[in-house]
Amino acid sequence: MGTNNKGQRRERKSIKKFCEDAGTSRYAYFYWQWKLREKALSELTIAEKSTKNVPDGWIRLNPEKPQRPDESISIEINCCHITVKGNTDLKLLKDVCGVVKRKRNENRETHIVYDRFY
Repeated sequence: MGTNNKGQRRERKSIKKFCEDAGTSRYAYFYWQWKLREKALSELTIAEKSTKNVPDGWIRLNPEKPQRPDESISIEINCCHITVKGNTDLKLLKDVCGVVKRKRNENRETHIVYDRFY
């Protein structure tokens, strides 16, 4: 159960009771529930499409403020330092991240092989 803005507990109503109190039918309730879910799924699909240039295993972060070309971000992965500026070519960044990821996976495999000899 949740609480309202005064910190008081709210009681959970059944769909039947909610519809009676709201003066609407159960069919209207389920219709609007379906419409809201449809809208939420369409927004989720749009968000998934916007991550096309993000390599597998990485996550896209949406900045809250617009990026400026003079600002940069530094990324360090396994002693590999990458500086990304606002005007960095996204294709190049994707390729570099792919190489770093492959190298990281190769290092993991190398450690596994060495572990077998000890």
